[in-house]
Amino acid sequence: MVSFLGTELLGAFSMLFTFLLVYGIVWGLLTFRKPFGDSKGLYSIVSLMMAFLVVISNTARMFIEFITPWFLALAIFCFLIIIVVSMFADVDWLKVISMSNVHTWIIILAMIILLAGLAYTFGQTALTAQTGTPTPDVVPVYDENGDIVPGDVVYTDSGLPMPGRVGPTSTGNFQTNLVNTIVHPKVLGLALIFLLSALVVYFLSKPASI
Repeated sequence: MVSFLGTELLGAFSMLFTFLLVYGIVWGLLTFRKPFGDSKGLYSIVSLMMAFLVVISNTARMFIEFITPWFLALAIFCFLIIIVVSMFADVDWLKVISMSNVHTWIIILAMIILLAGLAYTFGQTALTAQTGTPTPDVVPVYDENGDIVPGDVVYTDSGLPMPGRVGPTSTGNFQTNLVNTIVHPKVLGLALIFLLSALVVYFLSKPASI
């Protein structure tokens, strides 16, 4: 998937944009929360080091370059909604933004973007780390007219993972067993059920607003 910061025009400046973004966010959070008092010099040094660590890490930089355009698109979408609604109604947006329901949906959308970023960043790495399952080598089968017969596939075992096949969890390699357990469909399905159950309990336990 091509990200906005990974385009040819901005590709040369992606590291600079990532550095400035991380530096600004960390510095803003530190100066807002003030965990060490009013020491802005210390906050600048910490922000600078965090930005350097993120820039030199390809994985962290790839994650930020993926989620940044999506958060920007979400912010622009919300801003356009505010403009359109304000044209037809007089709404106190400060009161609307302070409502807990709005906070909940913002957090849910942010979590979806973060999960998509994690899948984009670590998905292929997790797939290649899952060993012990066969990889299909598709060999087309032709009929008498020279047309490819759909559905006829010949599989050969090359030791790499094949999508849709579950890897063994009883090998002699702990990392292989751990990765195959985490990406097992039953484990992923159980995690999704827990997440949906938590959201259902949260919304049902909230008092009804009139």
